[in-house]
Amino acid sequence: MTSARPNLLRPAALVSLLIFILGATGLFALSYANRQSAAALDRLSAMHAARVAAVGAQVSFKTQVQEWKNILLRGQVAADLQSHRERFDARAADVQAGLRTVETHLKTLGLDAATATRLASEHTTLLETYRRALGDFRPEDPRAPFTTDRAVRGIDRKLNDDIDALARDVEQTASEELAAFTAASSARYATLRKTTLGVSVVAVLAALWLVFQANRAARPA
Repeated sequence: MTSARPNLLRPAALVSLLIFILGATGLFALSYANRQSAAALDRLSAMHAARVAAVGAQVSFKTQVQEWKNILLRGQVAADLQSHRERFDARAADVQAGLRTVETHLKTLGLDAATATRLASEHTTLLETYRRALGDFRPEDPRAPFTTDRAVRGIDRKLNDDIDALARDVEQTASEELAAFTAASSARYATLRKTTLGVSVVAVLAALWLVFQANRAARPA
């Protein structure tokens, strides 16, 4: 009497399915990790650009204040007065452009841009104060640099400190998001490793069982 040979079709199909699941899991994980990494890099790049813009605005503001001093100290010559006024206005435009860039980046990132908006407005008001004071500047008067500067003395300090704080806040937010992304990546890796290991173990056991059944089938009845 001939013994019934085991049906190897189902175990073979199971092994194939497990191998397919293993490959699909790996491909999905790679695709997902790539998308997450790309999104994180885009956010970090935007935050870096926002911080660079904030630092640039602060540097431009310091240069603007220095040009104000140059106007008062070197404005006795008409050509020098005009040159320093143009540089003063150019640096003021750079401050505005930098703060608006920060504002745009923060809004794009879904972050609070109110501080950047407020600082841009405060800078505009400050600029008007400087220009009003400059309207009373008389280059021919030896006392003019002192009397004109007295009208705006110290008004730049708060805005300079606030722009610096804005740059530090953006940097802190970027650091926090980077830490969160790193933690999430580690968690995804741990989950994927467990899943892959589990599917691999089942696939190996199924393959061994398939080999065992194949050997049984190959023995003479």
